[in-house]
Amino acid sequence: WSRGLGDVYKRQTLDPNIQEIAESVYEDRSNLDVTSRSGQKLQSGITIIDPYTGNIVAMVGKVGEKDANLIWNYATCRRQPGSSIKPLTVYAPALDAGVITMASTFDNYPVRPLNGNPWPKNSPNRYTGWTTVRTGIRDSINTIAVQSLQAVGVTEAFAFATENLNLSLTADDMNLSALGLGGLTYGLSTVEMAAAYASFANGGVYHEPRTYVKVTASDGVTTILENEAEEHVAMKETTAYFMNTLLQGVVNEGTGGSAKFSGMTIAGKTGTTSENYDRYFVGYTPYY
Repeated sequence: WSRGLGDVYKRQTLDPNIQEIAESVYEDRSNLDVTSRSGQKLQSGITIIDPYTGNIVAMVGKVGEKDANLIWNYATCRRQPGSSIKPLTVYAPALDAGVITMASTFDNYPVRPLNGNPWPKNSPNRYTGWTTVRTGIRDSINTIAVQSLQAVGVTEAFAFATENLNLSLTADDMNLSALGLGGLTYGLSTVEMAAAYASFANGGVYHEPRTYVKVTASDGVTTILENEAEEHVAMKETTAYFMNTLLQGVVNEGTGGSAKFSGMTIAGKTGTTSENYDRYFVGYTPYY
């Protein structure tokens, strides 16, 4: 519980134990003791959600010791997600529509020329011929993502991401580059990304993220405001199952290997923007 103005009390969803762990990592600058080429200290934000309730159990918005209130919050501001958007705007919509399976194959080759250059480019910049969707998401292959997006359709994928997963995309994001590669107009927050990925862990059911349950008067009994959990079916249960399998492959064998630790089932996806300006990771266990 926290006390607000006028002797009202808010029952928060924050878990003090999880919050303490997250803060201890973020307060220690040695965990991200890296500077940019211009000498700027790198920053980070994190949101941790209970996938079965939508409760935000921890959030930290800045690296280093907290020295003020109401400062810039990297957990809630919008940043570019890069390839970590692909499961939400490409693979889940395509699997849910039945236009691809995990074993579907596409030619790992540029889809079209763009200004005289092959597009999209892979990182590393190589093309390996016919490749399965499983390998495409494991290794974050851009050509496979774009072709999977073409299979389901940009309009359908955009609707899936905005209506089913509540992502705050704009109409300008309704194109192959934004949805297929993650170069969005404004980006997304860690809250949005965590809530969307949580639907995979929750059998395809999306929970609206929340930071408090209810507000009561000073008597501790009278309820002034109740923040009931909002949920809806975002995808087929089989789609969530397939995504869990695919994203476990990313951590066990692919680009998310540094997030792996023993004794725990982990799934997730990495994302990187141009020149490593932003790096994203969205991951989950059966618990968070």
